[in-house]
Amino acid sequence: MQHIFSIVDRIMVLRRGKLITVQDVHKVTADDVVKYITGAEKVIEKV
Repeated sequence: MQHIFSIVDRIMVLRRGKLITVQDVHKVTADDVVKYITGAEKVIEKV
């Protein structure tokens, strides 16, 4: 996942066809993204 972080500006996570979050890549960690993907983190926050 670090390769992805090195080439993007923002990360958008969709789960079950719904937008979960859009985050600036510099404000989240890989662990945060995994939480959004798995549903462990329920925050819907847009940057």
